[in-house]
Amino acid sequence: MRAFLARSAHRPRFLAGLVCTLSAAVLPTATAADVPPVRYVALGDSIASGVGGGDYDAASGNCLRSSHSYPQLWTDSHQVAAFTSAACVGATTQDVVDKQLGKLSRDTTLVSITAGANDVEFTKTMAACTMAGSDQACLDKVHAAEAAIRDRLPRALSATYRAIGAKAPKARVTVLGYPRLFTKGTCLLGMSTAKREAIDEAADQLNAVTERAARQRGFAFGDAASAFAGHEICTRDAWIHSVQLFALQESYHPTKQGYERGYLPTMSAITGR
Repeated sequence: MRAFLARSAHRPRFLAGLVCTLSAAVLPTATAADVPPVRYVALGDSIASGVGGGDYDAASGNCLRSSHSYPQLWTDSHQVAAFTSAACVGATTQDVVDKQLGKLSRDTTLVSITAGANDVEFTKTMAACTMAGSDQACLDKVHAAEAAIRDRLPRALSATYRAIGAKAPKARVTVLGYPRLFTKGTCLLGMSTAKREAIDEAADQLNAVTERAARQRGFAFGDAASAFAGHEICTRDAWIHSVQLFALQESYHPTKQGYERGYLPTMSAITGR
């Protein structure tokens, strides 16, 4: 009797092992061949093209696409079957729709975009605030930009994201925002505290509207402002250019380190790769 009970006690363990063995034999094992190839298209403005990073591709002309842009850095550090950047300096959301979406197709599996700042005349706002004008002149320009962010930009972003989805229905779309330009506290050279704080508040609003529009569409959003925290203009290890007298287009754009240490980790985090 004891021998029978001993044999019975081992039987469930034997059967469990048999089931596991059979399951392992039946279930297919995922391989690299099962993972669809990444076909990546980058869209957007000067942040997406990598202005400030240097080493611009001559073939990109005035679009100034840098080998240190976050789309190129992400491509270089991942297995990508195809990559195209349509990003260009000065591009608005309408420019993205009119001039860049032709690079998308039903085969596109990944899209990144940074756009919206030019819709609210970021460059003109910075020019007004950088010049030796009054704080009030700067604040007036910033408030006009904030009105555009609030009243016009949500519709423009929504239309752009909808158009991307229509052109690349199988793609995962990642939307990356903008860094804050300045740090709180004393900045020995340049703009007054009032100007800097107003510009950063507008950047916060721009990012909030962009994130909301992206998530409403089901797109991922990357918070560049958090990635750049502690590395704004006037910090010891700044990842953003201040005014560049001999390369004005790079003013108030990320440095090479900004793209490598700020934007690339942000892109990698939201793609999960």
